[in-house]
Amino acid sequence: MGCTRAQVIWKVVLPTGAPGILTGVMLAIAGAAGNSRAVVHCPVQRLLPDRLTEPTASLAILIFNFSGMPYDNQLELAWAASCARAGRPGV
Repeated sequence: MGCTRAQVIWKVVLPTGAPGILTGVMLAIAGAAGNSRAVVHCPVQRLLPDRLTEPTASLAILIFNFSGMPYDNQLELAWAASCARAGRPGV
């Protein structure tokens, strides 16, 4: 129709896809905020200056590891961590 490829992208493709792109960005920000909320609410005992560079397990790994344990206190911790990750109050 006489348009260059750049004109088609700027005048047709981007305006048509803008709502979907904006929705994706909003969902990504909400997901990051939701996952960081669980980390903030967990007791942080590893924030000593000599332990900042050591690797630590993520909350999902803690839930997985503790959910298979035979001890009641570790099962309770797994349930509490999963509720914190889902954004619900603890059990």
